[in-house]
Amino acid sequence: MPSSVDRSMVCSRCVMDGATAGITFDAAGQCNYCSEFLARWDRLSLPGRRDQSAALAEFVGQVKSAGQRRTYDCVVGVSGGVDSSWVLVNAVRMGLRPLAVHMDNGWNSELAQNNIANLVRGIGGDEVRVAGEPRIDACDAQVAAQEAWRTSAHALAARGR
Repeated sequence: MPSSVDRSMVCSRCVMDGATAGITFDAAGQCNYCSEFLARWDRLSLPGRRDQSAALAEFVGQVKSAGQRRTYDCVVGVSGGVDSSWVLVNAVRMGLRPLAVHMDNGWNSELAQNNIANLVRGIGGDEVRVAGEPRIDACDAQVAAQEAWRTSAHALAARGR
């Protein structure tokens, strides 16, 4: 594999490009991260793997059916990271019409914002950015987490745990 990668290359399977650290591409245009993942995935022996695929196909069919007369048939939360990007790309590959929703808490990196814009443009989709007041959102989240912890701690203490 080449030591120098064309930064404009994009994996034929995922959304990572030549600007990604340590990435290489094979002759088919697939990146080394996808190749490594697929090699590991093939070694897994998952009981009921075919049943899971059938259940997923059935669920996707239900989502498509429910969203027939709508612009979008599902919503996918995107952060700009690999996991949410993978979900969005695969939703499109399964024939869904997702609306990408991004919660902008004011702390997003420029890279994450660019990833989202490039990804949504690449799938021909739309994105909604929901922005809030970061300081207030963070404080509310912290208070809610503390209250949840207190509530669960009291509940567990009451049960003798």
